[in-house]
Amino acid sequence: MSDRPIRPAEPYIRAFLVSGFFAFFVLLILVWVTAGYGWALALGGSIWLALHIGAP
Repeated sequence: MSDRPIRPAEPYIRAFLVSGFFAFFVLLILVWVTAGYGWALALGGSIWLALHIGAP
């Protein structure tokens, strides 16, 4: 048995979500700069739709 305290996973999940959202917006900005506003909007919309369809 270990004497280490059990830490909740919430701080790690929050950091993961924040870094994921940051990477998502950086991706959209890069797509906007390289391919234009329409492609960035289409990519963001398709990712949003995929996340909402896959949500429980």
